Amino acid sequence: PPPPPPPAEVVEAVEVLHDRAARGDDEAAVALARRLAADPDRAHEAAVIQRARFDADPTRLDALDALIEIARRGDLRGEALGLSQVRAVLRGDAVELHPLHPIEIEDPPDGVARVLLPARLGPFAELGALLWDSVGVTWRRELQRSTARDEGVRLAPGSAVMRPFQAALRLLQMPRSTTLLLRDGPAAAPAILAATSPVSLVMSLEQATDTPAGHFALGHHLEGARTGHLPMTALSPEVADRMVRALTFAFGEAPAERVEPAVAQAAAQLMDATPTRLHRQVRAHVEELGGSLTPARWRAVIDQARARAGLLVSGDFFESSRWLLASAPAEVPRSLSWAFVEWEPLRDLLRFAVSEEYLMLRWPNSDGRRRRVSSRPSPPNPR
Repeated sequence: PPPPPPPAEVVEAVEVLHDRAARGDDEAAVALARRLAADPDRAHEAAVIQRARFDADPTRLDALDALIEIARRGDLRGEALGLSQVRAVLRGDAVELHPLHPIEIEDPPDGVARVLLPARLGPFAELGALLWDSVGVTWRRELQRSTARDEGVRLAPGSAVMRPFQAALRLLQMPRSTTLLLRDGPAAAPAILAATSPVSLVMSLEQATDTPAGHFALGHHLEGARTGHLPMTALSPEVADRMVRALTFAFGEAPAERVEPAVAQAAAQLMDATPTRLHRQVRAHVEELGGSLTPARWRAVIDQARARAGLLVSGDFFESSRWLLASAPAEVPRSLSWAFVEWEPLRDLLRFAVSEEYLMLRWPNSDGRRRRVSSRPSPPNPR
């Protein structure tokens, strides 16, 4: 027989806690989550509350402890291990669980790109894909091709990094025809060659390694080659900036000030190169993004997706965080514990690392092949 319903006073008490928690009372949220976690049928609701508490304040390690306990009670061993890894990084513990190698992760379900980019930021990628599919042929004439002419660039079929590279393509659901080129000599910024067909990623031998940090670098740079990001990652910064201003001029509201001749010319090229049937879609995205459609904001959105992609491929939160922090502005604290609080890119990576979607994709329950490690390689060079 079904269990008897809870007494009326219990139901009323839970409703009171719900109301107080909704008004921002953290003590009420903790009490409510504790009550819900005690009921296996409502433990997921408790996890939602604790995640929201932790997302709002990453110093609330009690929320992370609660999430780990909920996962363990639900026999979600992989999720508990992934969360424990995050907790170890935040506490500064020396011993952590090592994640599965990317080649050991099963094929993800469709829609990984939507996991890497929150729904509210989706219009950036959708707009980018529309533009690249329609105007990309025109832009290819303006792409930077110096890297392709560099001596020492070669295909990487026999490299040790080829297996994790192919795994990254699979995990990120990128075209399998994407190629990896390796460059001899000192490390330099990776490049995306969209003038080639298929798109190629160029990395130095020093960066393309079969290590947790190297896996993060693969995922991070590969995500930049996604079609929706190419207008900002493949074009030169000057051309990309002019393209964004031209988009607003061509498909947005009429500007109050006079635009530069180069921007007006680029806007005319966009209008001509974009099929008429797509004008309405492009205009809808431009209007939806409004004032947020700026080069800086678009790049920040892509950087967010790239960091998440790097973590998804690597699975190593410590190395991923340290790699990302190495690229932070000078004013950002170099202590991870402080940077998680003060620097939004790391804060977002932390939110992603404890998200249900990431844990389901990267930390499955098949944990028998994991091993414990007590030492790590030296940090990556600043990027």
